[in-house]
Amino acid sequence: MTLQEVKRFLDYVEPAWYDYFLLRFMTGMRSCEVHGLQLKHIDFDHRLIKVRQNVGNDEITDVKTPKSRRDLPINDILSSSLERITATLTA
Repeated sequence: MTLQEVKRFLDYVEPAWYDYFLLRFMTGMRSCEVHGLQLKHIDFDHRLIKVRQNVGNDEITDVKTPKSRRDLPINDILSSSLERITATLTA
């Protein structure tokens, strides 16, 4: 999708899903990785998402290959989104 198409999609998505889809579009993370993401793997100081675990068969497990274990940069837009998500989870 182009950036314009992503923006258009996000303009129409239900607000409850906005941050989820923003995370997916901005990082390219797989569903199993997003669903397995834990707060301890979000490094706000270094602006990184550390992909270390995923969900498979309703269980959180470590990623299977060294290539899947990676650090993804957090840009300004994604940082705000992740702060909203963590505020919701810790409230």
